[in-house]
Amino acid sequence: MIWMRPAAQPRFRKLFGRINTKLHKGDVVNLDVVNRYNTYRFDGEKHLVLSTTSWLGGKNHIMGWLYIGIGVFCTAFAVLFGTLHHMPPRPFADDRFMSWERPHRVC
Repeated sequence: MIWMRPAAQPRFRKLFGRINTKLHKGDVVNLDVVNRYNTYRFDGEKHLVLSTTSWLGGKNHIMGWLYIGIGVFCTAFAVLFGTLHHMPPRPFADDRFMSWERPHRVC
């Protein structure tokens, strides 16, 4: 089902399975490969890649850090705007801040 979804770029990786046990150097992994989706019509290729992931995701750590950074940025602005929203506004009908009440300066 995952393989039938269109990819955004011509070179892509899609998750097929997951190994939940810890592998060590020299361990042997046996896989049975069945070709259920032919790629011969469009000269496609399939490769098997064993990869590790971290708490930030897959191979690309930049995207994880960008998500965290943008989240912190948005949270900081939410706190700033929330603080500004709850600050008391000027008194109603206070005309001290109107432009015609200010003394004019001659340049």
